[in-house]
Amino acid sequence: MLALAISAILTIMEAYAQSRWYAGYYYAGYEIYAPWGVSGRIITIDTSLPSSGTAVAWHVTVVLSYRDGYWIQLGYEESYNYPFFHYHSNPLYYWECVSKLGKYYHQNLQTGPAPGSWHIYQIYYAHSSQYPKRWVLSIDFGSYQRTCDVEPYEPKDLQALVEVVGSSRIIIDGGHFKDLSRYIGRRWSLWDRHVAYWDPPYQVKPILRNGCRYSCEFMVSGGG
Repeated sequence: MLALAISAILTIMEAYAQSRWYAGYYYAGYEIYAPWGVSGRIITIDTSLPSSGTAVAWHVTVVLSYRDGYWIQLGYEESYNYPFFHYHSNPLYYWECVSKLGKYYHQNLQTGPAPGSWHIYQIYYAHSSQYPKRWVLSIDFGSYQRTCDVEPYEPKDLQALVEVVGSSRIIIDGGHFKDLSRYIGRRWSLWDRHVAYWDPPYQVKPILRNGCRYSCEFMVSGGG
């Protein structure tokens, strides 16, 4: 099932006509009745991009459908003339909503995190009777916040990943995700499961933690 899910993700990205590499955690790795939100602290890495047409993104994601390629995503990115990630080589926050209500929506905020700083990225269901398909995307508990209406709106999986585009020479050493949490019953709880995944030459190192064992923190490395 995990292989099918990963295959579906890669199929989604074929339209970009770029090579892609992933490293990080899936909550399940296939479609389940997933928690209604994902949260994680991500350190900011100022990555040196080797050539035009390359990019790197660090994000948390709520998967709405692997089969149809629908998701909600929040994180930061760097880009070197890569059109889908726009044109910037400094870290910028971004968010994405992809569903039946819009084939693809990618938006950069006009600011970004400082290299070496930690920030909290959260995506959670709004529980709004007026807007029943609404999700909230929040950085640092609302310092930057957006909403997104999607269809379907039920979560099927959660992700915390580094996504490398265009060249495996991009080095991601020092990448670190921690305090990965899920939104259940209108409260946050540390992940209780995970599936580690990486494409060579990248690697994932799970970190042992009280309260979640290896499921809520990891580091990434590799490339070059």
